[in-house]
Amino acid sequence: MDRPLKIPLNLLAVFQLVFVTAFLIYYLYIGIQWGFGERLILLMASDGIYLLLILSSIGLFMGKNWSWWLTIIVYTKLLIAKAVTLIAETSMIFSGIIVEDFQIESFILEVFILFMYSIVIFFLSLPMVRSFFSIQWKGKKLVFLVNVSALIVYMLYFIVVVFIISWVQPILY
Repeated sequence: MDRPLKIPLNLLAVFQLVFVTAFLIYYLYIGIQWGFGERLILLMASDGIYLLLILSSIGLFMGKNWSWWLTIIVYTKLLIAKAVTLIAETSMIFSGIIVEDFQIESFILEVFILFMYSIVIFFLSLPMVRSFFSIQWKGKKLVFLVNVSALIVYMLYFIVVVFIISWVQPILY
């Protein structure tokens, strides 16, 4: 691995592993303390996309080409999902559809998360990173391919989550 890229790629991989591990421990703790109820299982299903970051981290450590694709597609999917959620939630609060106060702290946190996803996507899009992973695509073709792939993953993941919800809901009642 090229020396200048080794450190940031390994840091990204380590961060992803720590994040997913902390997330899983948190859900396990909540489940043990308050039970694995419907709401927790639905949250686990909807946040299950983070499990792909484990695979991504392994590939990043090994410098595999597929890990670049997986990582950038997952982060693009997360960016799209977070942006859609932020826009929808904010507009519903201000239009009165959701009866709750607008919380500037939550909004700032959500924008910060969008910013962090964008930084990862920007880093992975740098020519030296693409070159390291032997990614020949560039420009509009790359942007189109990554975005279409992220939207496909988004739709497939949505379908999987709906099936999980429909499968789990009758068991809980």
